[in-house]
Amino acid sequence: MLSGQNNVVDNFIKDLVQGAKKYVLASTPEDKSASEKQIELLLGHNFSIHVKDSKHLNAAMYLAMENKKQACLFLASKGARFLDFIEGAFKGNHLVLVNELLDKVPNDLVVNYNDVAYLAAQYGHQELAMNFLNRRDPERRDYEGCAGLAAFGGHQKIAEYFLSKIKDPEEETYNFVAGYAAEGGYYKEAGYFLGKINDEYRDYNAVASKVAKNGHQQIAENYLGEIKDPEERDYNGVAGHAAMGGHQQVAEYFLDKIIDPADRYYNWVALEAAKNGHQQIAEYFLGKIIAPKEPDYLSVASAAAKGGYQQIAEYFLGKINAPEKQGYNYNWVAANAAMGGHQQVAEYFISKIKAPEKPDYYVIWQNAAMGNQPQVAQYFSAKITPPEKLDKIEKIPSENRNEAANDKGQVLMVFSPQARLNNAEKPTAGNTAPLSLVDVRSLQDISNTMPAKYKPT
Repeated sequence: MLSGQNNVVDNFIKDLVQGAKKYVLASTPEDKSASEKQIELLLGHNFSIHVKDSKHLNAAMYLAMENKKQACLFLASKGARFLDFIEGAFKGNHLVLVNELLDKVPNDLVVNYNDVAYLAAQYGHQELAMNFLNRRDPERRDYEGCAGLAAFGGHQKIAEYFLSKIKDPEEETYNFVAGYAAEGGYYKEAGYFLGKINDEYRDYNAVASKVAKNGHQQIAENYLGEIKDPEERDYNGVAGHAAMGGHQQVAEYFLDKIIDPADRYYNWVALEAAKNGHQQIAEYFLGKIIAPKEPDYLSVASAAAKGGYQQIAEYFLGKINAPEKQGYNYNWVAANAAMGGHQQVAEYFISKIKAPEKPDYYVIWQNAAMGNQPQVAQYFSAKITPPEKLDKIEKIPSENRNEAANDKGQVLMVFSPQARLNNAEKPTAGNTAPLSLVDVRSLQDISNTMPAKYKPT
């Protein structure tokens, strides 16, 4: 549930869905224009077009689930993601619509068929998933990702099929698939895949975290109990996932397992809550921080923006008493909104930047590319001056870029399973999300408030 505002989000999504249908049904240009203006007005307030409701569905998914092709295309013109439509089509078992939507992807976007294969595997379509994978070069077919998403959907046999395509799967692969099965609520299957590897290689922390995200405290604790050394139990990580799922009591239970309060990373737990729309939970854990540590309102606001929650981001920005940093803070939050694919939210915070400060469109574009948000990246690339700055895409670290652009400079439609499932993002080497590329403030300031195991290097 979206703490304190689930009804508002749910109603926002219902209005978007009804508005898109109304536009399609409008019989005159005047009626269509009026319907379009209503949608644009709706998108100008508080939430991203991609935001999900208490059922973890957004407007694009609902329209595709109802097989409303024309309404889907209209909402796509307003910035909705094609992959969300495609997921909705799979969820509604409208396989013809999947191909029709793929045919409508703009020419300047390149489809990564791994992404579509993930969804096919998740919804139980093994042959179709293979067909999409076969559109990729053999060395770029992500069998592991398909196995993970199949496990997430509860399709053990399909997961095993894709694992059989991997030559000598490593222990990490089975842990990866077990984690997805656990996140999907398929705990028996999670145990099955963990059983494929020796006990010393099983990542019980990861599986416990996914279980905690579902709010199942005792099962998560059982997995943690399999770790013999209590010092190796990642209570912060498990708590962060619980907060992500909106389970405040579960999060607090695991944080309380950490003997020294100084080792409890409340900022990170709050950040994960905010990113998933749980403002009250975020505020609760920020309120537990004691000196000399301080609440990191900027990172929490940025996380909310990355999740598409404009109101929550603005609320936590309002907690920062530093007028001289306002322009910097808005750029920071806008960049994170772009990384999450929330163009309207990014534009909102850009509009708050006052002269002499200026929007840093290059950094905002970089973040959209790093977040695998092709439509948003393309939009902000057009605002970069001078345009030749786009040639600097190589500056994006290759391990984060994940095919950010091809040799023609086209932004690819890339959507990793890890990102798609919105996993917790503890800052580590090679992964400083949700911290953006704005500058090194993130690596210096926030690292002072986190345990050593979470510090970026």
